[in-house]
Amino acid sequence: MLQILKVATTSVLYFLSYLIPVKKNIWVFGSWFGERYSDNTRYLYEYIKENEEFIEVIWITHSNEIREEIIRNGGKAYLINSFMGYWSCSRAKYALLSTGIYDVTWYALGTTKKVQLWHGYPTKKVCFDHIKSSKYNSYLLNSLKKFRDRIFPTSCSTDIAFVSSDYAKKIRMSSFRLKYDQVFVDGTPRADIINGHLSSEYITNLKSKHTNEKIIAYFPTHRGEGEGNLNVIEFLNLVKLNEYLKMNSIIFLMKMHFYHSDTTINQKLSNIIFLEPEIDINFTLPSVDLLITDYSSVFWDFLSLDKPMIFAPFDLDEYLLEDRSFHGDYLSFTPGPKVYNYEQLIKELDKWRDGLDEYKIERANSIRDHHNYIDDLNRKRITDRLKKRARINLN
Repeated sequence: MLQILKVATTSVLYFLSYLIPVKKNIWVFGSWFGERYSDNTRYLYEYIKENEEFIEVIWITHSNEIREEIIRNGGKAYLINSFMGYWSCSRAKYALLSTGIYDVTWYALGTTKKVQLWHGYPTKKVCFDHIKSSKYNSYLLNSLKKFRDRIFPTSCSTDIAFVSSDYAKKIRMSSFRLKYDQVFVDGTPRADIINGHLSSEYITNLKSKHTNEKIIAYFPTHRGEGEGNLNVIEFLNLVKLNEYLKMNSIIFLMKMHFYHSDTTINQKLSNIIFLEPEIDINFTLPSVDLLITDYSSVFWDFLSLDKPMIFAPFDLDEYLLEDRSFHGDYLSFTPGPKVYNYEQLIKELDKWRDGLDEYKIERANSIRDHHNYIDDLNRKRITDRLKKRARINLN
């Protein structure tokens, strides 16, 4: 009964939001279902806040802690299910999203344009290219859901999307059922952090302590949105790896996807650092000399730096069967050696230490095909594009 009441209430509020006049200079932002202050939307929010005097940017969140942090830093933020959250979203010209409409107050988006920045390069199939049906136990609730999906926005509803390449544009058009003139190749906000070689205080301090060491980063993706079997550390043989790292003056950074942020290592290892969940890897990437990953789209971001990468798809068959499929053949579009166990990893690390770069040409081709811009002007291009569409003076 409570669920039915919730559906009815949000439905009424959604229709009411069509009656509230939109202001072209109000833009709302959210990230990861309202649970995080991160990713492309955060970078664009902070850029506009600092550089666009006449645009009112508002962060929408479920977290009171995030709301208070933003307010302390001079920003404006409201809770998703508060009156001001609803009011702000219903009056906004744009809602800028990193996953979908549930990043903000979805039932206030009657006439608000939904702008999809997403949270990674389109490697894996998402949204309309990867939809898993969900059913309630109640026939009545299932009937209501079918009716609702016909007349209300879904999690994949999008009006505008931004990508970094013409290849990515084709995929986004398919994933979100968009037309050619709804997807723009203006880059992604996170590319400004990486290509601008911006750094965090944590990384600056880390580099000052390890001035003579190379830095390797291992950033694997999640399994089943945090519900899958996570054995991405097992193949590393951490004790033996640490001895190798010490012998060769290498610092090894590890960070799990935040869905698996409770994963820890019990050993104290001198050259292996397990990054805390709050560390933003995009500020880390410019300082990394070699990236190791599996199916994470982080490699597309790191690619713009034209540095070597090693791929560890040790559970590829299982991942394809139980988790996600890809746009294209994983073994073909990943510009780096593939390793499936500790011995193969060490063999590739030895090659890297000796200066052997067997994938330089392949990386160059990937950069050409997947990054139309290698600069730190992505946020400006996106902002100018949205201002022009909203008829806000660009001067």
